[in-house]
Amino acid sequence: MRVEFSNGNGKRVFISEVNNVDDAISDMSDYMENHRFNAMHMKARQLDNEWKIDVGSWTEFFYVSDYNERDVDELKSALEEFNKYLQF
Repeated sequence: MRVEFSNGNGKRVFISEVNNVDDAISDMSDYMENHRFNAMHMKARQLDNEWKIDVGSWTEFFYVSDYNERDVDELKSALEEFNKYLQF
């Protein structure tokens, strides 16, 4: 799976290439922590060939591509689990 971040100007930045959903979520979390961003939530929307991950910003998103069908259910479960432990 390929993980990218889209900034407020729509420019995408490569984050990582991972083998599983847990690593993708971990890399997104690490990226947010390194950039001092606290996610309000993590919601996914499936687009044509990628997932758009909304983290509570109006203009910044993560994108996950190059996944297989098995990853879809894992991603949904991982995001549900992630949202349980968000602290406000």
